[in-house]
Amino acid sequence: MIAIAVPLCVGAVSMPVASADESVIHQLGSPAQLVNGDVVQAWTVTDLKPSTDSIPYPVAGTLWEAAATDVAVNGTVQPVVSNLRSLGDLRS
Repeated sequence: MIAIAVPLCVGAVSMPVASADESVIHQLGSPAQLVNGDVVQAWTVTDLKPSTDSIPYPVAGTLWEAAATDVAVNGTVQPVVSNLRSLGDLRS
């Protein structure tokens, strides 16, 4: 039992971890790089405008839409659009 547990712990410690700095701010229209080991991708968000789409939920405020592109800078890129989000101007 101990011989099995030790190799599993060593493997868990050596796994690569991806993280993001939440304080990074990029201007609309300029590419922002996302680095995950050898894979580097560049996201660019443009054409931000109020949406004319209707959705089956009550909207409090304005629903916005934008175009987002993802370019492989290095490696094979798998865009994860569900994790893409934008925040308004948080500067005070």
